Amino acid sequence: MTSGSSFSVAANRKGTISGLVFITLSFMVPMAASAQLESETPKIGDLKDIIVSAYEYHPQLKSLRAETQGSREILNEARANYLPQISLDGSLNASDRKAALQDGSRFEQNTTPQAISLRFNQTLYNGGRRALATRNATYTVKASEARYDTFATAIAAEIIQDYMSLLAAIAEVKALEESVAILGELEKSVLARQKVGDSTRTDVSQARSRLASARARRASSRAELTNARSRLLSKTGFLVENPTLPIEATVPILQDLDAIKSMARRNSPALKSSRLNEMSANLSLQSEGRKHLPTITLTANASSVRDSSPTIRKDDDLNIGLRFTMPIYTGGVGAAQTRRAAASFNAARYQYENTLRETDLRIEQFWSQLQSGVAVIMAQKSSVEASDDALTGVTRGEEVGLTSTQDIIDAAQNKLNADIALARAEYSQYTTRLLLKLYMGDFDVYDFK
Repeated sequence: MTSGSSFSVAANRKGTISGLVFITLSFMVPMAASAQLESETPKIGDLKDIIVSAYEYHPQLKSLRAETQGSREILNEARANYLPQISLDGSLNASDRKAALQDGSRFEQNTTPQAISLRFNQTLYNGGRRALATRNATYTVKASEARYDTFATAIAAEIIQDYMSLLAAIAEVKALEESVAILGELEKSVLARQKVGDSTRTDVSQARSRLASARARRASSRAELTNARSRLLSKTGFLVENPTLPIEATVPILQDLDAIKSMARRNSPALKSSRLNEMSANLSLQSEGRKHLPTITLTANASSVRDSSPTIRKDDDLNIGLRFTMPIYTGGVGAAQTRRAAASFNAARYQYENTLRETDLRIEQFWSQLQSGVAVIMAQKSSVEASDDALTGVTRGEEVGLTSTQDIIDAAQNKLNADIALARAEYSQYTTRLLLKLYMGDFDVYDFK
């Protein structure tokens, strides 16, 4: 790095600003997409590690995991319908009865009745509704798990965007830090030249103004960098000090749009959840349509009673039978419930179609951004080259007195803006590529459990 004394010597020679500009260019690290802010803090996981770890940390996913675990009990409840229902009842009482009879005599009765009974019920047939209920419960549990995966994928997408924003913010802050340093040295040089009559107060004012502007912009970029880290910390529990560009972000997507859509459909948990909800609603409709069928139940009851009255000391009873029930008329309730089930099935079917539409639309939008991003990057690269040529031109013009300090400062600022714009375009392209690969299933962060 050029020392301050070198700048003082240069301040006494013609072409000082030209030398400073070329030194500025040597300081400026190319704003390529792979630019990273070096730090002595060790890296805390790459993007994949952070996403997978966030599944355990994120409060929303914790809530959904608890909800999914509860939904699994629906399947256990449905399976219980195949098992007999057994209950045991018992009672122990004390009775002291005193009465006056019509003939004027008195009646007294003291008993301690004791009773115990064992009841058994087993559904033998209910029109196939038990099997439908069990299948429906299976679909409900799987739909709940797919819903969890849907939210996990959405959170992974958010983390990808925040992580890439952090990388872009680090690159921008690095460039602005170097710009502020160079403008500070330029201000010192102009002040030194003013002392020997080689620059004017206007030159000094221009240099100071541009330095103040650069410092303000640097402060804004630092704040955005802090915000980017905070967003990641709140979602992942990781304070990411030294992120690295994922290799998947730099590898082009070779499939065409139709192939990407097909892969996204196969890997979409939202589509899976919608399909399972549709299948569940269809089973509910079928079950409602079978309510007019009879239900046949095997029943058994064994009871034993002691001291129930002064005349009965022991009373044991055992009975076994079949119970038959079939609705004949319910006042239209059954028909209403069937129509409601049909409406729910249609709603689930339309929801699946809408989810499919949204899945395809998302992929088409990312694909369009990916294609347009290529053109944007090419344009930004051309802008960088043009601003570089312009800076070289005004620098040489200053050497022969054709351009001023302001011209060179403006040209250097334009070059810095072009570099930052190129970096933003490249990181935006990387983000889009990663999101496409996430929804395609090519970005391996699906360890939701």
